[in-house]
Amino acid sequence: MIKKSTILVALFVSVAYTIFSQQKPLEIKDFDQWQRLGKKNISTTGRFASYEVELQEGDGWLVITNLNNAQPLKIPRAYDAQFTQNETFLIAKIKPFFKELRNAKIKKLSADKSPKDSLIIVDLSNYSVQKFPNIASYYISTKASLFSNLLFFKQYHSNSPQAKPDSITTLNKLYQQIDSLQKLRLKILEYGLQAIPASKPSTELNKNMANASLFVYHLDNKTKDSLGHVTEFYNSPKADILITLSPQDHKYNFLTVYNFNQNNYQNNRLELIKNIKSVKQMLIKPDLNNTSNFVCFMASSDTFTDELKQSYVAHTFKISNDNSIQKHLAFNDSSVQLKHPNWQLSAFKKLLLASNGETLYFGVKNKFIDKDTSIAEIDRVQVDIWHHQDPYLQTEQLKNNNQILKHSLLSVWNLKNESWQVLQDSNSNEDLALQTGDEHYYYYAVKTDILKHQWEGFFTKTNYVVNLNNFKTTEFLKNSRNNIFMPSANGDYAVLFDSKNNINTYQIYRASDNQWLSLPQTKTSLTNEEHDLPDDAQPYGISKFITDNAFIIYDRYDMWLCTIKNQPELFKITNGRKQKTVWRLYDVDNEPEYRYQYHANNQFIGRLFNENSKNSGLFNWNLMDNKLWVWCDTNYQVSHTIVTDEKKANILFSMERFEIPEDLYFKGVASKNIVKVSNLNLQQNQYQWGTVQLVKWQAYNQKPAEGLLYKPQQFNPQQKYPMIVYFYETYSENLHNYIEPAPTPSRLDIPYFVSNGYLVFVPDIHYKIGYPGKSAYNYIVSGTRALCKNTWVDSTRLALQGQSWGGYQIAYLITQTNLYRCAWAGAPVVNMFSAYGGIRWGTGLNRQFQYEKSQSRIGGTIWDKTNLFIENSPLFYLKNVKTPVVIMHNDADGAVPWYQGIEMFTALRRLNKPVWLLNYNGEDHNLVERKNRKDISLRQKQFFDYYLKGQGNPTWLLKGVSATLKGKDLGLGELK
Repeated sequence: MIKKSTILVALFVSVAYTIFSQQKPLEIKDFDQWQRLGKKNISTTGRFASYEVELQEGDGWLVITNLNNAQPLKIPRAYDAQFTQNETFLIAKIKPFFKELRNAKIKKLSADKSPKDSLIIVDLSNYSVQKFPNIASYYISTKASLFSNLLFFKQYHSNSPQAKPDSITTLNKLYQQIDSLQKLRLKILEYGLQAIPASKPSTELNKNMANASLFVYHLDNKTKDSLGHVTEFYNSPKADILITLSPQDHKYNFLTVYNFNQNNYQNNRLELIKNIKSVKQMLIKPDLNNTSNFVCFMASSDTFTDELKQSYVAHTFKISNDNSIQKHLAFNDSSVQLKHPNWQLSAFKKLLLASNGETLYFGVKNKFIDKDTSIAEIDRVQVDIWHHQDPYLQTEQLKNNNQILKHSLLSVWNLKNESWQVLQDSNSNEDLALQTGDEHYYYYAVKTDILKHQWEGFFTKTNYVVNLNNFKTTEFLKNSRNNIFMPSANGDYAVLFDSKNNINTYQIYRASDNQWLSLPQTKTSLTNEEHDLPDDAQPYGISKFITDNAFIIYDRYDMWLCTIKNQPELFKITNGRKQKTVWRLYDVDNEPEYRYQYHANNQFIGRLFNENSKNSGLFNWNLMDNKLWVWCDTNYQVSHTIVTDEKKANILFSMERFEIPEDLYFKGVASKNIVKVSNLNLQQNQYQWGTVQLVKWQAYNQKPAEGLLYKPQQFNPQQKYPMIVYFYETYSENLHNYIEPAPTPSRLDIPYFVSNGYLVFVPDIHYKIGYPGKSAYNYIVSGTRALCKNTWVDSTRLALQGQSWGGYQIAYLITQTNLYRCAWAGAPVVNMFSAYGGIRWGTGLNRQFQYEKSQSRIGGTIWDKTNLFIENSPLFYLKNVKTPVVIMHNDADGAVPWYQGIEMFTALRRLNKPVWLLNYNGEDHNLVERKNRKDISLRQKQFFDYYLKGQGNPTWLLKGVSATLKGKDLGLGELK
């Protein structure tokens, strides 16, 4: 690894901790106060930074800091911050107090009665703060434009509570109502039901009309203008107009244009269109001369609440800077159905307008078919019909029904001659969406052999390209797998890695002449060198295009620059293989509508990681002179994401170690120094924490193995410690990761158990295809026994914990060894036969592909590999189990059908083995609700304390909790 920066060494040596004797073990109640970094911002030129500090439970805060010198400003409960383009102000929202929001949920208050956000404007010159209450949303431009010094915000109207009427007034009103009903009753008796007066149309305004107003705040002179009641507002940082959707009456809305090129923009507003209910896909784009603006949107007048039932009209306006409408065109379902009777206009595909203002891209889709309303709901039959020729299982179709109904085909409308056509085949089901509307080529695909994805786990595709100059479509690749498919920003090239057609290397498609360009051959593999799945090895990947004709290809360690001239050329940029250092560029593209990465002075920022030491760092690479320099190389974990200023010259990044919480750091382009910006989780000093080390041994298959060992902070080699073994697949790359103590969704909370006197061992596992269970045994048991050679490991007090794939491996291990005193398995598979035919309810997919091609690694069907399915199914060997085991498997698990947990529980119960099953009702594969996470965290500790420390006697563990006590007694107390 490259020599460490003395600056960093000096920086981190300063971290201090309190004396061990003053520290206490972590408890679950301590988790709530733990802090984590939230959204991070840096101003236009890098002068200021802001970051959110979030608490697990409670009120967080926002910190604003001048990166050059000044004392930071802390604002309680502030979030969603942005700097103005001129770096003069910061705008942010302030949440209501956590307790207020919690009480509103407890009382089940409606949204309009719940506490609202506030808006603050922070003057960065003196940190003075201005505040506006009851805010719905806000917008400021982050680009230089007329909007740069304007703040737009929607503010709810504050309704003062009316005084309750006195008892006499209430009684009189009741008498009046009774009298009126009695008169109506007599009329009905005399004249029949026609005496009931016809209901009058409601005069109540659209709720949104009375709900919020839009304000324009001038940041320079602190004046505020009201634009009245609005439902929505739309603008673009590249244009100087604002459009509002405002209530027209109790049913409809209208659109208004405000032109900020005019001084008196309020009085010179332009009413654009009336009698619409909703607007989708608003697009505002200035013309090439900046003398007018194009406005394109989808509008519906339907009152349906279901957006799939709504019909839309595509409107295009050209509005000059003097607010005159130069041209207005409308395109509707009737226009579509002249060519395609079963299609309609779609609002579910992004509207794009070419810079010439003549070419509009939009979507069309199949007409919505509503149910037959002549059938009463009580008589409507609900049945799923599974057919062997369906390309997708019914479960997939039902899961993706909404997505299928929204599926849209890209179309183009020529505004000059008012013609249109569809660019995709009607069977097209996958496309690479246009980003700007100015691309030269557009790519899409039609899936083939769809049925096979049930067991292969991937789709094959036939690929097409459309020339957007003449709209000619060309088929250029059949039945490809497309592991990677990346077009250049203008679409002139597409990079492809296709393992299905046995290409197994990258190729470049040139759309202009329909030619394939092959990369020069390299001796270095560009696919996964540690591949251990029964499927094709996957490539290490590529970057986005960094110019119109250049991109980066990755091997296991290094970066290769590929440039495309007449033929592709490949240049190795880094030399990481010798030192086992992985070099990768960050994707720090602040312009999501482009595929490029634009960086300051052609410099790109990247991250490096050493496989041996697990150290990471940061580097710069100059595209023009191909120079690399490392400016951060440390035995910390450097964040995988960074935040940069507008020129990508100043960056914010985070670093952490297991014993040192994540904090934010700043590096300026003109400085060699790294500045620490935040200082989180100081309360950690109050608690016993721990240390981590990389351990190595030889697995039973005679291969070198490694893993992580976490030890208590006050570790004493003269003592014996209980040890919990936790695993999934590989984990040792996380040596320097900070692990926030938190209620667990199902996994082992490592710092919590280490703080409470446990060793935690996390071995890496590498697999032999066809033998996932035995592979787990080879690495986990060999690693456990290797550590047990140390006198400080109590080999009589060992335990296992794992979730999902880890749960399966635990189920297998306890049938093969009695080494462990107890085990905790989350969502385990025990029967590979029933699991093979099961459904992943989260996606609707059948699980066959997982066993034949993916994680379960059997590599064949139950008919071809029957013996391997039996050998790897713990169900058939549960009679060997002597280890007490808790199973957590929830009834809404979308990944592993929860009947697997039931099969394991009922089998062990029948065999008279000690077993418990926890089913958190309505929960998924991993627990989501914090109350449940806290509950399982406590149960895990009670379970391991009982078996490994001989402490406690919780009722749920020793006696159970009957269904009659469900929701009344959790059984967490001591058995009396």
